[in-house]
Amino acid sequence: MAPGEGSEGESSGAGKASAKHTLSKEAPGVDQPYIALLIYVILAIAVPVGMSILLAVVGPRKPDPAKYLPYESGLPTAPMAGRFPIKFYLIAMLFVIFDVEAASFYPWAVNLRGLGVFGLMEMLTFLVVLAIGYAYVWKKGGFSWR
Repeated sequence: MAPGEGSEGESSGAGKASAKHTLSKEAPGVDQPYIALLIYVILAIAVPVGMSILLAVVGPRKPDPAKYLPYESGLPTAPMAGRFPIKFYLIAMLFVIFDVEAASFYPWAVNLRGLGVFGLMEMLTFLVVLAIGYAYVWKKGGFSWR
């Protein structure tokens, strides 16, 4: 065998590798992992837009006026006399804020050993900020239903 010739298996393997390299058609400047994300974003935009267009084309042209009448339990509703108290919204927002903060304790408890002292200090800092917010809302009377 002459130098540089190699066996039949070696030359065909090298030929396949170079052919594979020349046949791959990656988009220039686009990393391979981001192509899936790009497809996802395109679909996330195209599906709602397509459904909206389809609804506009296929949907009814003249909606029934009764559809827009107020209706509750079979009886027409009376117009609201006055403003809706802001206290309902305040209690709902406080609940969501403190509930989301409390829900963050579970992942911390699961990873406590892996996080070590750093994780403990981070959670203590988080608890201090949470306690300050709780004390502020309590002092302002956010938890009392007047």
